Amino acid sequence: MRWSILAALTLSTTAGCGPDPELVKAKDELAAQVAELSTKLDRAERERDALRSRAERLQSELDSQKRAQAFVKLGIEEGQPLHATFNTTEGTIHCALWPEKAPTTVLNFVELAEGKREWTDPVTGEKTRRKLYDGTIFHRVIPNFMIQGGDPLGNGRGGPGYRFEDEIDPTVKFDKPGLLAMANSGPNTNGSQFFITDSTPTHLNGKHTIFGACEELDVVRTITEVERGPQDRPVEDVVLRSVTIARK
Repeated sequence: MRWSILAALTLSTTAGCGPDPELVKAKDELAAQVAELSTKLDRAERERDALRSRAERLQSELDSQKRAQAFVKLGIEEGQPLHATFNTTEGTIHCALWPEKAPTTVLNFVELAEGKREWTDPVTGEKTRRKLYDGTIFHRVIPNFMIQGGDPLGNGRGGPGYRFEDEIDPTVKFDKPGLLAMANSGPNTNGSQFFITDSTPTHLNGKHTIFGACEELDVVRTITEVERGPQDRPVEDVVLRSVTIARK
């Protein structure tokens, strides 16, 4: 038996009879399958790229329509300045709003500030069009970071009773103090809460919608430096007396 195996091996390797036809056939079939799959893959990649390009065009059109609709509801022309004045117990803060960068966010903020959008009072559970921001507090303030407000409950857990999507513009970064942005509890959980930066918190890039820039950074700094209690809440309330919108 041992001789037979050795002989077979010797014959298969030294007999000079050439490659095994079955192996050659199998190899050729595999090569053909690879070529066919490569062709299908190339076609699929071209179709994917075409679909991606179409999706990007459609998204661009939708974004343009969304901006146009927001400008109409805001009562301004594209490029027209839009400002919010925050009247607080520590001073006044003026902010330029950016509807071109975040139309849905700016529209939501303005309509809540002016009493033009219905929201659910988390205290009573009733629907209302009361100006949401007037009389609320800055419930969380952190030195060299930010001041946060816009919660009708005043504890960081409240909102208008609805959520809306993020509007992250890759060209807008947390690269300077005084930026106005939406607070959230994760992706697409925006409501009414906002914050104004007192530094450059770059770790927030891509996580929060930036929708404006503020002046009077000395007032922001003053608010961050008040005495704080648990959960960075001011010991004495810092009240947002009113938010006034100006179109000019």
